[in-house]
This record gives sequence, structure tokens and C-alpha cells, in this order.
Amino acid sequence: MLSPFFLAVLGAIAQAGAGRVDTVRLPVSLELSEARTPVAVEFGSLTGLALDRAGNLYLADVDRAHIWVFDSVGRGRGTIGRKGEGPGEFTVPSGIAFDAHERLYVRDLVRVSRFRFDASRGLVARFDTAFRGPLYPNWHWGRATRFDGAGRLYYPRTVSRQSRGLPTRNFYYRYGSAGQLLDSLAVPTYDNEPATVYFSTGPGSGRMLPGLAHVPFAPLPVWDATPAGTVISGNGRAYELIETDSAGAVIRRIRRLIPADPIDPRERVDSVRALRRRLDSIPVARDRVQGLPSDVAAVRVPDHFPAYQAVFAAPDGFIWVRRWPTGDRSRTIFDVFDRTGHLVRVVVLPVVILNDPTPVLHATVVVAAVEDPDSGALGVVRFGNARR
Repeated sequence: MLSPFFLAVLGAIAQAGAGRVDTVRLPVSLELSEARTPVAVEFGSLTGLALDRAGNLYLADVDRAHIWVFDSVGRGRGTIGRKGEGPGEFTVPSGIAFDAHERLYVRDLVRVSRFRFDASRGLVARFDTAFRGPLYPNWHWGRATRFDGAGRLYYPRTVSRQSRGLPTRNFYYRYGSAGQLLDSLAVPTYDNEPATVYFSTGPGSGRMLPGLAHVPFAPLPVWDATPAGTVISGNGRAYELIETDSAGAVIRRIRRLIPADPIDPRERVDSVRALRRRLDSIPVARDRVQGLPSDVAAVRVPDHFPAYQAVFAAPDGFIWVRRWPTGDRSRTIFDVFDRTGHLVRVVVLPVVILNDPTPVLHATVVVAAVEDPDSGALGVVRFGNARR
């Protein structure tokens, strides 16, 4: 049953934040990058971020098959795990997260491993236990594992059913505190879910065509599991988010009246050219391509930004809605709703962050992955305080 405390967070908001809303600009307080942290040159694909109460950073690296650990000032504190299938070892670690008891959970190919505090290292690094996860996980996915107030674990999953003419299904497997599979929590289905675009190369095989699932700046569905055991989601076409329960019933709606911002004409022209180049590079006749959206085929690129690009239900119950930045495109902007259902602040970060892996979001600290626009190298940036 949902607590009134959290239901207030997701109350219907026709004009959220009536009155004064503070704008908080969180400065960069730590940067783990090739330029500042020599070991960062060894980062592979980062698939999870976590921050413990002491300010230590944990980074899941699917290519290295271990968890990097750095202290609050950026000094390396070694790694957790290694390639393997034994206790405390990983195949493809991802989606790392701390529960309310400061235990670190790591999703892997067919299991979830749990680590607890190791006094000898002063870290959450000691293997505790593991339980079996789903048979066919989204193994290279940085969407965070979530927990509800009862300690149940929410394991994200997406299943494409396009080949059967059905929409993509997004949901969470829900596990008990002892690792037992309890049930699942469905995400509402939206008709603008990105397509899987491919062409057949033979019986039972095909080749995917990246970059053609949707047009640039298209509104896309967003979703996350909340600490109340519900889902917050939306289709991105308007500033509206809905909260749904285990039965799929809509409990609440969040709305804000914000005018759609126009896309800079030069940026739109560049995006149209890039999309045409991707279409022209398809190595087979167009009629052999499956799943190509009509907007992509016709190169219908919007002239206004979507309402938002991501939503995150932080572990403390706050809802962070990431807006599309206008004007200065070198920053990240969040609307943050508090426990009373008011828009209490707008958080501005001075650099562009990645949505995947899921950023760590707290009132005074944000940790997020970033990508160098020139080299494509991955790094991690902390904004604000060292501790959560």
C-alpha cells in the first residue's frame, strides 16, 4: 500500500511550484577523466554508478568485468571483483545500487551479487551472497536497480516484440530481500517506443541498423520505479507524467505548463543531414528494411524540443525530471519535486551528462557519467558535496 507521504510527491500538479522556485547550480567537485585521473584511460563501458555514505564512488565497468572504486577526492581504492563465475566475480556487471542497509547490489548475466562493508578496506567490498536473476537479461544496460520501502529489489527489463507485431514491453522483476522472485511491475505501453530497425540476412538472422530507431529530437517514453513500489512514466510529448501501480491503474498525474522551445534552425538542419546520411548508408534496398518508422523514412524532424528527456525517481523519494536545455546546450537542467508535491528547485549542472548509466541524484550531490565530445572517452563527474 502506498504511503500518503510518497503519494504527495506525485500529486497532480497543474502549476507545480507556485511561488518562488530556487535555481541551484551545482559546481563540479570531482572529475574522473583521462586528463585528470590517469587510470581513467582504462575505463571501458560504464554500466553503473553508486555512491556510499562515506563519499566513495563505485563504477561498474562491463568491459573490465569489475567495479572501480575511488574515494571522495578521486584517489583510486582498487577494484571489486574480476572476470569469472565464482563468488564475487562477474561476467558483465551493471546497474549497481545501494539498498537502505548500505549493501551494494550488482546485476550480472544470470545473477545478482551482493556486497557488504569490509572493515579491512573501509569499503562496501566484501562478497556477501548472490541469487539467480532472469534468464535473458538486458546485460549491457546502465539503468539502475531500484529498491522500495519494504526492501524489495526492482530489476529492469525490456523485451522487444516487434517481430510479432506487438509493442515493446518494459517492466521490473520484483525480488524479495532474500532473493526470491515475487512478481513483476509493468511499465505503461506507449506508441512512440523506439523501433528495432533491421534487415534479414538469412533464415533466423538479421543485421540491426543503429541510429534509425527514431528521428532526432523525437519525444520518447521515460520511466523509473519509485520507492513506493510504483512506476513513474510518460511519453515525452507534453510535460505530463503518470504514476501507475502494480495493476497498471493510474494513481496520479504530474503536469507542468511549459512552452515548447524551438530547436535552433542550424542544429535542426545538421540533424536532418545526418539522418539522410544514415538512410543513404543502408546497404540493402529500402523495402528489405524492417521496423523503419515513417518519420525516419520521410525525414520528418521536429522543430520544437520534447517536454523532457528523462525521469528519475531518486531513492529519497524526490522526482528528478531532466529537461531539454535551450540556449546554452553545454549544461544539464533538472526540475526537482519534493515530498510535498511541489517543484522546489531547478538544478543546473555546468556540463552535459549521460542518462545511461543512471546518475546518482541527491539533494546536494549528483554523480553522472560524461562523454568527451571530441574523443568519445567516458568519464565520471561529481557535482556538489562528496557525501550523500
